[in-house]
Amino acid sequence: MSSVQKHGHHKCGGSLLTLTKVLTACHCVCDFHRESASSKMYVTSSSPSYFSIKIGHPDLKSSSSTVQSRNAKSLLLHPKCAMSHGLMEWDFGIIVTSEPFNSTEHVHPFKLYSTNETLFEMLISNITDRTKCWVLGWGTPERGSPKKSRYLKMALMKIIHPGKCRNLLSTRWFISESYDFSSKASICVLGVNTSDSDCTGDSGGPFVCEGIVVGIVSYGYRECGYDGLPAIYAKLSDFVDWYGSQYTRLAPSSATVHRLSLPFFKCAIIRMLLKI
Repeated sequence: MSSVQKHGHHKCGGSLLTLTKVLTACHCVCDFHRESASSKMYVTSSSPSYFSIKIGHPDLKSSSSTVQSRNAKSLLLHPKCAMSHGLMEWDFGIIVTSEPFNSTEHVHPFKLYSTNETLFEMLISNITDRTKCWVLGWGTPERGSPKKSRYLKMALMKIIHPGKCRNLLSTRWFISESYDFSSKASICVLGVNTSDSDCTGDSGGPFVCEGIVVGIVSYGYRECGYDGLPAIYAKLSDFVDWYGSQYTRLAPSSATVHRLSLPFFKCAIIRMLLKI
């Protein structure tokens, strides 16, 4: 788990794909623009010089020797990333660092479940509301607060069916009534305690089920955990084909990869999290 920082301040979460590549949300590292009368907002990459990555400790202010920081060298946005009527689509971005991180006990890439979209999709489709899934991040710890959390936090979440997601969201967000989340690389999640959620500053962070990263935080309706409404995450099975096509030209670094281990984060207080 890494902190994506803009101008030296925490902005979003991220996860190491390799020692030089960080997976985050597209909207964390892009600029939006509208083309003519289109209802869609399209994206272009922000300047890499704005961003750095901090990793190695759940306390963002820690001066521990386990902490490592790297500047961004380049930013890659999924070619389908866009915003339509306030809803993000294909919300995947990759930050390439100026130099590799050192592989340590606390800093190492996570292991993608599969680079085969079909196999990955089968795994996600078999996740039930009884599967233990967690979202992690340094986002705002309470609604309305402009201040991000100093300490990494986590909340227990569950995947819900797209139909239920539409029914819940359409009570407040009418455009979602007929929205096809699955075709936009999205999954819907809800706090096991319905007021729990990710929040502002958690975007791009990992959504982990049984130790496997299956999504990243994308967006939600207004304030986090609002009235028991679901949040929307980018579905990682829809990421792997594009990532595979980029992999060679990104000159991957060699490193041992790991399933994401949650015990490292157990020191974090489980509280409500939020998003951008």
